[in-house]
Amino acid sequence: MNFNNMKNLVVLLISVFALSAFAQDINQAGDLFNEGNQAVKNNKFEVAIEKYTEAMEVAEKVGPEGEMIVINAQSQIPQLYYKLGVTDFKSKKIDKAITEFENAIEYGKKYNDPGTVEKAKATIPKLYYSKGATAYKNKKYEDALSNYQKAVDYNPEYSRAYY
Repeated sequence: MNFNNMKNLVVLLISVFALSAFAQDINQAGDLFNEGNQAVKNNKFEVAIEKYTEAMEVAEKVGPEGEMIVINAQSQIPQLYYKLGVTDFKSKKIDKAITEFENAIEYGKKYNDPGTVEKAKATIPKLYYSKGATAYKNKKYEDALSNYQKAVDYNPEYSRAYY
């Protein structure tokens, strides 16, 4: 085998390997995205966020071919944080719910989801008001005032916090 044939064989092997690795990466990104979808169907929102995040990381390495996976994953994440907040609120985990709604705002801004940002911003003052009302009933007046103030800080027009 002469040098040129050997060189061509090496180039061919490298090309095949590169294409194989590319196909594995895009397939892996798709599989992770689908695992995220399945987690959403099973109301496992934290797992879904993890899977979508992993899918984005893999898809970003692929380049333009992975762009749709990245875009689709990004569109899910703010809404999932919002759903986590709702779930925590229903479980009376108010502090955790506030954190999840704040995450919904952060990722909604990052991934351009103004609808989720607005819903979360409208919900947080109500949670602080609820915390304030509970503190007031328990005669923890400093905590009550602090939480009412936080409600007003989030939304100065939230009139319930003024009474």
